[in-house]
This record gives sequence, structure tokens and C-alpha cells, in this order.
Amino acid sequence: QDLPRISLSVRTKMQLSGIALLLLIGGCNTATAFIETNSTSEFDSFEYVDPELKQVSDWDITERPSINSISGEGGDKGASIYYVDGRSGRPTVVHPYEESILPGNGLGNRLLWTVGTSHDEGHGPITDHRILSEAAVDGCKQWITDHQDGLGVNVEELFAPGMVRTSTHADGDIQLSLKRTFQGIEVVGSRVAVTIVAGNIVTVAVEQWGDIAMDFDVTPNITAEDALNVLSTHTGHALMAGEETCDSEVQILTLANDDTPMESSTSLRGTNFEPLEVIHGYKHKLTWRVCPKFDGQGDAQSFEGYVDARNKKIFEFKNTIDLFEAEGGVFPLSNDGKAGGVEQAEWPMSYLWVGSADADVGGNFDVTGTASLRGKHVNLVDRCGDASLSSSADGINWGTSGGTDCAIGRVNGQQVGG
Repeated sequence: QDLPRISLSVRTKMQLSGIALLLLIGGCNTATAFIETNSTSEFDSFEYVDPELKQVSDWDITERPSINSISGEGGDKGASIYYVDGRSGRPTVVHPYEESILPGNGLGNRLLWTVGTSHDEGHGPITDHRILSEAAVDGCKQWITDHQDGLGVNVEELFAPGMVRTSTHADGDIQLSLKRTFQGIEVVGSRVAVTIVAGNIVTVAVEQWGDIAMDFDVTPNITAEDALNVLSTHTGHALMAGEETCDSEVQILTLANDDTPMESSTSLRGTNFEPLEVIHGYKHKLTWRVCPKFDGQGDAQSFEGYVDARNKKIFEFKNTIDLFEAEGGVFPLSNDGKAGGVEQAEWPMSYLWVGSADADVGGNFDVTGTASLRGKHVNLVDRCGDASLSSSADGINWGTSGGTDCAIGRVNGQQVGG
């Protein structure tokens, strides 16, 4: 029988920032989702991000073609296109031209897994992901060393133990995330990311790389316990001793000097990296990263804070659990196919199947997945056929009721329904 339509949407409080290139390193991390209720926790009012800690929007920067676009083909050591960080003047996204670092069938790639300079039969691809990852790291290190002046980075601040993540995909593509360190301390917000396709480097991304003075003092004036106590005072709640949710660690934060990227009419063209004269940039602060747990905090709260390791200033205090909500318009008073009463908007999609898990009674689910109108306590059987919808950048949205004619329009750019 025909049943009334159910609409489902997703709302999120997650903030996304970063370069135009989105890199998935080491697998897809799915955040635990909790219903975003109308009532607020008393801890919500204590969340804080210092304005200087804002992530510089590379979307804004790359949309400034007058200073960022390069066209034309490069030579052996050139670049076909790259974008420039409007603060540092350094390249932020580079697409190298015919830069081979591993054997493969990429453009101009003549490398072999054995000694030689030209491709030959009998030299099949290596399928061991561990060997591929190690070779990719070595090749990237050599390439960045050769180009560090043009990129404006210091290779000595990359490739520290525990600061390199690689992901080797089934098709042989490899992605690397290289966190920056300074005197052995992680520089938060600054890294280099590399994508390798068919043995060639196709993209190099440099995030928020600013100069750090060689005499930058990495010795904290306060202890981790001091930093925890600062956050306890900030919230007015006592700490649960020994219940921290991460290891306290000294880190260097990358801060924006102001809120406005550089304006320039200068157009970058050519095959070599060309630095820009900038009037803005980055600065750095030594901080303690601590993860306190307080008396009275809820299960949907896991706090992280950054406290200046010299003067106890709070740069950031936030709940690291992202909040998502599956909701839609339903007729909650009808379970017999007859839609009595009035459709209720923003109703939780209880126990709906989303991916490999069930939504709970509040309609909560993991970030990624495909939703179908089946679940622990719901099973849609009608003449319209199966209906499912995958999550996208705009979330999952079934749309609103279109009657009982099995006609569902395009939602999120996808055709759904039978």
C-alpha cells in the first residue's frame, strides 16, 4: 500500500575549513553524532575560539585570480598551476607538471622499480602497501628537499617521527600528510599534503606556513596542571582528577595576524615559483593542549583546550564531539498508512538505518552513510520500490511529502524513490 512520505534532513554544527584540495589521509574518520537539542548545556556558553586562531580561508584566497592563478605549462621542474597564500606569499596549492617520484604510467613517467631510466617489460607494479608507502615518503622527501626554496618551507621541519601519515588506495594512488614541527614540537595548523597518482606528484598543498624565529622559546612557563586549572576556573566546574581524555602536550599554534588576506593586483605567471611581497602573515604561540573532564559534564561532551604556555591566555576551548541531527516531517499519529492529523516538522528519524548502523531514538547517526526507509522499528513496503539516499556535502534530505503517487523529485542532486 502507499504510505505517506517521510522527509529527512541533516543539520550540522561542524565547521569545515581548509584548502581547495580535500585530502583523505589514513581512512575516513566518522564522527560520533548526537542529537542537537533545543535546550543547551551550561557548558556550551564556555566554548571559545580566539579571533586570532581563525583558520585562514583558502577558498577566499583561491577565488582571487588576480594574485593566485598561473596558466601555461611548466618544464621538468615547473608547475602548470599553483595558488598563493594571501598572507605568506607562499604557494599553497601546487600542481606539478610531469614530476615522477615512483614508477607508474603517469605523464612522462619512465621510472622503474629496479635500476634503470626507461620502462621495460617485466617490471610489474609493487602491490605491498607498506613498501609503496615507504617509497612514497622517501620520494616526497627528496622532491620537497629539491623544491623547498620555491615552496617556502624547511624540509627539516617535516618528516619527524609520528608526524607522517600515508594512505595507499586500491588503485595505487597515495596521499601523504606531513605535519610541521619546530624543535620537535608540533606546529598546529601548518602542514604539507601530497597526492601521488600513477607514480607522479599531482598536487602539493602547503597550509599556513609562516616564518618562526630561530630564537622562538619552546620552554613553557606554566605546567599542564596550571593549564587545566585555568579551564576549570573558566567554566566554574571542578576537574575530575585523572580523567583527562588526551595526553597533555606542548604545541605551537599558528595564528593569523589579522582577518584580511593580502590584496594585490600582481598576477603570477611563469613556470617557477615566485614569492610575493606581503603585508600580513602568521604568528605563533607556545601553548598547552589539554583535554579536561569536569564534574557534571555530559556524555556528549569531550573538551579540548589550548592555553598560552606563558601567560595562561585561553586560545580555544571547545567540545570536540560534532553534533548532527537526523530529522524530517512525519505524521506521528498514524501507523496504518492513513495520514491523519498534521505533518510535524523537525521530527527525529528514530532507528532509521544509516550506513551500517541504526539511528537511535533521537535520530542520531554517523556522519557518512546511506539512509533507507528501513530500520529496527520501521519498514516501508509499497508499490514505489526501494528508496535510499547517500549523504553529501548538503547532508541527507528526502524532501517533503509529495503525496502518494510515488513521484519524488530530485533531492541533493539525486533521484530518489521508486
